[in-house]
Amino acid sequence: MNLFFADIGNTAIKIYGQDNSLFFFSYMDDEDKLEQFFYSRKPDLFLVSSVSGYGLDILSKYTKLIKIDYKFPFSFELDIENPETVGIDRLVNIEGALAKGNMANFIVIDAGSAVTIDLLCRDKKNNIFKGGLIIPGEQLQYKVLMANTCIPEFGYQRECRDILGRNTRQAVENGIRNCLLYGIKGIVNKLAESYRVSTLILAGGDSFPLYDSREFREGLGIKNVFYEEKLAYFGFQSIVKKIKLV
Repeated sequence: MNLFFADIGNTAIKIYGQDNSLFFFSYMDDEDKLEQFFYSRKPDLFLVSSVSGYGLDILSKYTKLIKIDYKFPFSFELDIENPETVGIDRLVNIEGALAKGNMANFIVIDAGSAVTIDLLCRDKKNNIFKGGLIIPGEQLQYKVLMANTCIPEFGYQRECRDILGRNTRQAVENGIRNCLLYGIKGIVNKLAESYRVSTLILAGGDSFPLYDSREFREGLGIKNVFYEEKLAYFGFQSIVKKIKLV
């Protein structure tokens, strides 16, 4: 069986092959590219993590789907309210972190349209998902600011790196970047103190600037910090084994 995995987000679809290959398709301009993918790869089935009905409709036109939900056999328990509303991408990332061998208390951060910060704790022999936080990402904060102020739109480019801005563009870009950088750092440190967290895993391509940031790493209350762009892939693989799909 030619099985693939799909992480369907708010603005794009990430497709993983069984060989850990990664294909990225934006809703804005990549539907022809997606058609070519199906023509060349000929998938039989997709295991899907989806937070977007729009993306799910697009993918379902091409092949059969198995949509993951919170009732799937994850390697952890859910200690949250209304588990049916939690983003499945968050749970797949937690599963991936466990599959990679992280067994102590850990935090997973995934940055995209939104930034998610999630906590997994060990209780005796049990893994327990305690919940997390969701923050608007850089591009989303920029779009909201442009839509609700008189600031001329200039296109967000992530070029500025100082704490202060010397013009309006720098003020916006530095404001968004530093709000996220130091805000996330403060949240991580508070969780590390409250829950004895020993490990931080940064997932997805948009999380790499945090991993690579000296300002973020200095004074961080967690020493074990890892970056894994394809964390969801390992979560998908673990779920496949649990449901005996292959």
